[in-house]
Amino acid sequence: MTVEGQGGFGDTVSSARDLIQEGYVYRLYEQDSYNGKTLDLVETGLIQEIAKFNSRGFNDKVSSPKFVRRY
Repeated sequence: MTVEGQGGFGDTVSSARDLIQEGYVYRLYEQDSYNGKTLDLVETGLIQEIAKFNSRGFNDKVSSPKFVRRY
């Protein structure tokens, strides 16, 4: 499994722990090849934990993620 790619998560991600580089968001896509609804994990400078994506309507729906520059 990779942290960025057009596929590979296969709708199995239900939580995350991250430390995202300043100036970036880690965008999670509902479908392969960066399509469908998205959920952005935003850089805060701290390690973040999202215990359950279901509180954001995204539980077991992530198929493709990538880093995106915020500005």
